[in-house]
Amino acid sequence: MSAPVTVDMKRRHPLQRLEAPGRGLSGATHVVGLISFYRSFKLYGKHLERILSSRR
Repeated sequence: MSAPVTVDMKRRHPLQRLEAPGRGLSGATHVVGLISFYRSFKLYGKHLERILSSRR
């Protein structure tokens, strides 16, 4: 499925200290971030009236 990795793509940036994480770990991290983002806005929407009324 994925294209072969060339030698140029394997080289790391001089400031990169760690190896890139595997695709599974990277995907799991993104899913956790998306769930957190969704829950933050869900909480905001749930308490929007209280937030807006406290500004008055």
